[in-house]
Amino acid sequence: MELEVVNIEALTEDCKAFYFAVPKGKIPFKAGQFLTFVLKINQEEIRRSYSICTAEETDPFIGVAVKRVKGGLVSNYLNDHINIGDKLKIEAPAGQFVYEPDKEVTPEVLLIAGGSGITPMLSIIKTALYQHPTKRLSLLYVNRSEADIIFYKALKQLEHQFPDRLKIVHYLNEAHKGSVIVEKKLFGLFNSKSFNKDGFITTAKAQEIITSFSLSNQTPVYLCGPIGLMNIMEESLQHMGFQQLRKEHFVSNLTPSNVKVPSNAIGKATITVRLNGKKQQFDVLKGQSILEGAVLSGIDLPHSCKQGNCTACYGVCTSGDVAMITDEALTDEELAEGGILACVGYPTTKKVSIKL
Repeated sequence: MELEVVNIEALTEDCKAFYFAVPKGKIPFKAGQFLTFVLKINQEEIRRSYSICTAEETDPFIGVAVKRVKGGLVSNYLNDHINIGDKLKIEAPAGQFVYEPDKEVTPEVLLIAGGSGITPMLSIIKTALYQHPTKRLSLLYVNRSEADIIFYKALKQLEHQFPDRLKIVHYLNEAHKGSVIVEKKLFGLFNSKSFNKDGFITTAKAQEIITSFSLSNQTPVYLCGPIGLMNIMEESLQHMGFQQLRKEHFVSNLTPSNVKVPSNAIGKATITVRLNGKKQQFDVLKGQSILEGAVLSGIDLPHSCKQGNCTACYGVCTSGDVAMITDEALTDEELAEGGILACVGYPTTKKVSIKL
């Protein structure tokens, strides 16, 4: 589908929000999901996913935030070239990192974000506050400096509007700088040099802040941000006994050098997928992922990152078996029901059926 840009908001020096007109019949989505953009750049089709920052209940438009990534083809293209009135090809909202009001029965929710990881959190916060009149939310938001806080005004507004239900703690690395002394040996003599080092959040500091929220460790936790921050937070939360962790990874650990096809993947398999009520069949050859087999057969399965990160290609294996290179983006519940990611999934049986 094509959506028209109706507003662009500069959020920080290197991040903009793009808002799109919602066509008749609306675009149903869940808080926490993303949109996949299908762009033609330099005559090549490129897909990128960006989390939705709006909520169906409160916003007339559907929007995403796009932060520039150094050397990032799509993020820089969108920030530099897209204007109000432009129309962009976008796939339907997708993603498993979702907040569903009917399923969240606990009185409180903990959200932890770093940088642009606040984008899906804003959608979750708005949805929870407006759909659950008694739900209490705690947000720990980590950034380099105050100037890097995305959606600063929107968060302040919500905090002011719901002072008893929304508590926000900002952790700024620059505000926790410390002086570090390093000794270097030069020409046989030791010289001392002092320099400032950003005070990146530690597991101890994270636990201190989380403790200040006074939450039960049965509280569901939503995590979104850079891998380093995610690892620190997961370690902190697990040490504190929190078990209901839902994660959205913005960057994958997978690189071409460490991608290894599962040893039990078979040479050739027939895959049957059911997508939007329609059955399609194709073959996957040795060394190919299920997504690669589909693309080479001319079948357009939903996808974006191709690294087991965004979950756009999520499906449930209803028969046969699939091995994945990584399953970090999936919850234990999704894995238990047979959830797989086609981009990092390889058939281990001659026939596999998947429902997307």
